[in-house]
Amino acid sequence: PPPAPPGGPTPFTAVTVPARRVPTPQQPLRVWMAGDSMMGELAQSFAAVEAADKEMTVSISVQVGTGLARPDIYNWPAAVAREVTSANPDVVVVIFGANDDQDMMLDGQRVVLGTQAWEAEYARRVNEVMQAVVSPARTLIWLELPPTARPKINHADAVIDRVLARAAAAHPGVELVNLGPPLAPGGSYAQYLTGPSGQTVQVRDTDGVHLTLAGAARVTPLILAAIRREWRVG
Repeated sequence: PPPAPPGGPTPFTAVTVPARRVPTPQQPLRVWMAGDSMMGELAQSFAAVEAADKEMTVSISVQVGTGLARPDIYNWPAAVAREVTSANPDVVVVIFGANDDQDMMLDGQRVVLGTQAWEAEYARRVNEVMQAVVSPARTLIWLELPPTARPKINHADAVIDRVLARAAAAHPGVELVNLGPPLAPGGSYAQYLTGPSGQTVQVRDTDGVHLTLAGAARVTPLILAAIRREWRVG
C-alpha cells in the first residue's frame, strides 16, 4: 500500500504471535510451581493429580518464610529469572503474600506497610517477576492468597490484590487465580467446609493461614483450568 500522507495515520504493521506448541509425551508441558510455604500443599496436590498425565511435568520450589517483602532473606525476582533462563518452563505458577504483611527496606530506608510508598515498591517487585516470566511462549499464573484468620495478613493482601490486578492488566500472558471462592465461599476465613458427600472437611491448617491437602484439592482444578485456557493438555 502507498505510504500514509504527511500528518496522516501511521501505517499499521501486523505482528504475528507465535502459536503455542502442543505438548506431547516426548515434549511435555513444563510447569514450575514456586512460592512461600503456601505453595507446599498446593503443589503437592497438583503434582499428585497430574502424575499420570504424560503431557505435563511439574517441578516445585518452596521457600518457607519468604515473599517479596524481604529479598535479603530470599530474592524471588532473581530466583524466578534464573529458573526461566536455566529451565525454560512453559508455565510458571506462583503464590506470595503470607509473609509480606510487614514493612520493607528500600535504599536503606524503611517503607511502612499501608503507605502509598509501600504499595508502589511492592508493585515494582511484582512487575519485576512478571517481566522475567511473560513471553509469547510462556504463561504466568499468579495465585491470590485466600482469606486467612489473621487480620494483618488480610489487610496487606487487599493491597497486594490491588497491585496484582493493575500489574496483570499491563502484562498480557499473566492470569490471576482467586483461591478465595472454593476456600472461603462467604468471603470470610473458614477452617472447615462441607465436602461433596455432606461430610465436614478441614480445609485450612490450625495456624489460620495454610491449607490442608483437602483444601489444596479444592483449588487444584482452578490451576489446571487456567493452564488449559492457554495450553492443549490433559
